[in-house]
Amino acid sequence: MSQITSLIEHPELMTKRDVSDLQKEIDSKIDKLGLQLTVRLGGMMVVSFGVLATIVKLPL
Repeated sequence: MSQITSLIEHPELMTKRDVSDLQKEIDSKIDKLGLQLTVRLGGMMVVSFGVLATIVKLPL
């Protein structure tokens, strides 16, 4: 992470390879976050369907 911070603080020292590496790293982190978000959303949907099914089965 310190390398990224160093490159951002001194953009004049960045090479094309640095930019390419940084772009790949950012893309991989975004993909990872997207997968985590998908899993969390799926978990919340499962729980909400379970709660809804329980409420429907309750005698009124």
